[in-house]
This record gives sequence, structure tokens and C-alpha cells, in this order.
Amino acid sequence: FPSHDNATTANTGGATLTINGLTQTAITKASAGAINTPLATGDILAGQIVKVVYDGTQFQVISRLAQ
Repeated sequence: FPSHDNATTANTGGATLTINGLTQTAITKASAGAINTPLATGDILAGQIVKVVYDGTQFQVISRLAQ
């Protein structure tokens, strides 16, 4: 299921998300052909709207990242 979230702070490394009672789940990105790459510092900025999709294991960012 897709979700749009407004980041309240910038990330400083790997990040997680908890939605609707799911357990805390990693947020990953596609990078250099790999789809499960952990976020790097500064990928998400404070106030940025981020669109993610839960794939049954983790949330994958499908919107443009800051870096």
C-alpha cells in the first residue's frame, strides 16, 4: 500500500516508519540497481513529502529523494 508522509526532521542515516500498528519497519531506496539500499544521511529533508510503498518486508521510497 502506498503512503505519503511529511518528514518532521531530516534523516541522519537509516530510517524506519511505523504506520497503523505495524511494527517499526526500515525505509529503503533504489540505488545502483539494488532496491533494498538503506537511506543515507540527508536523503530525506525536514518538511519533505516522501511517498513509500510497503512491499511486505520494508518500505521502499518511490518519490524523489533530496540527494
